[in-house]
Amino acid sequence: SSIFCIACLTSLVKDEPLLTSKLATPGEVKNGLAYLVPVGKRAISIAVNEVSGLAGLLQPGDRVDVAAIMSFPDGRGGEEVSALIVVQNIPILAVGKQMDEKGKKIGSESGEQKTITLAVTIKEAQALLLAGQKGSLRLLLRSPVDDSMEGTVPFTARDFLQ
Repeated sequence: SSIFCIACLTSLVKDEPLLTSKLATPGEVKNGLAYLVPVGKRAISIAVNEVSGLAGLLQPGDRVDVAAIMSFPDGRGGEEVSALIVVQNIPILAVGKQMDEKGKKIGSESGEQKTITLAVTIKEAQALLLAGQKGSLRLLLRSPVDDSMEGTVPFTARDFLQ
């Protein structure tokens, strides 16, 4: 149908016939993570532990929001700790080194996972990098049927008193 957006999986030599087994389209799982990254997105891995990674229960194909706990200047010479949503409704491409999207069990038998790889835009990647550098990140698992996007404002200790 179309030869646009097709990548070669191996080197080709002059006059070699093009075989479909040597080609991949975006989103096809052929030889690694790059083929899972949607056009216009980038893969970024974030470090997780048992708590921030939802007890090892995440799977490729799940969607998450990423929250951060960060400190900001309070304008009086001190700092105020805030919780905020950094990005929303982000697909998980890989859990650790596992990239299976066909429903097979993911991760080690102990449920240990050290990284989660997400598909994000450049701007989302920048926000995650900054939040990860300046604070601690937590993943919030979404229902598979919830694709809503909510406007959020940072939550501070003062908000508990209201």
